[in-house]
Amino acid sequence: MIHNNLQLELFPDFGLKAIETRNSKSETNGIFSPTNRFSMSLCEEVNFTSAHQMPIVSGCLVDAPKEIVCFYRLGNIGRAGVVPHFYTTDNRLLPFLGDPYGHLEMISNHSTLIGIDISIKPEMPMPMKIAISFYNKLIMAWWQHQGKTVIPNVVVDSSIIECCLDGYPKHSVIAMNSSGIGKDIRAKQNWQIIYPYIIKELDPALIIRYGGKQENEIEEISAYYDNDNDHLKFAGYGR
Repeated sequence: MIHNNLQLELFPDFGLKAIETRNSKSETNGIFSPTNRFSMSLCEEVNFTSAHQMPIVSGCLVDAPKEIVCFYRLGNIGRAGVVPHFYTTDNRLLPFLGDPYGHLEMISNHSTLIGIDISIKPEMPMPMKIAISFYNKLIMAWWQHQGKTVIPNVVVDSSIIECCLDGYPKHSVIAMNSSGIGKDIRAKQNWQIIYPYIIKELDPALIIRYGGKQENEIEEISAYYDNDNDHLKFAGYGR
């Protein structure tokens, strides 16, 4: 059993009233309760792999965006050449699991999106890492089912790398985030393990890269974008 303090540290409460689903009749009483934190009906609308029963995220071939901006700063206003991303704190992302139908309205005017990026933390127990990998891909696959062009955001932990990659497409445009690495030794080591594995297994057509450039990247197939927290005050998006 996960100690309550650890559970709150990894997944702080993001407001029970705010995430109660509009189509759920049960109480919200568990971080990953499949009947409370997201609707099981999402699983009825996507396909799954045979290897690890992961949601299948379809590939896409799109040009590199002119700019990518965090979804909550764009709101529901589409901007030509600007694609929303979900590289932000987990407390802003978990409501997309708690109320997937309601939060679909927040992105309804964006035809192309970079996939959701709920964090897999190195200190998490393995079942929790697998669960987050599942939920990230479930939301992306479900958005695609809703008619969105979703650039698959690849979230991988080196301890469960095969399970994490299961369900992602080959030869597709993908997105990867390094903004949380900084000087964290474990995060740097994880990146150096997963990056060549992703290249080998997925053979991406293009990588939308958010965050600082890391060692040994293949720059020829990468389009780099800065952390938009650093320059938004000059871009007219506000804080």
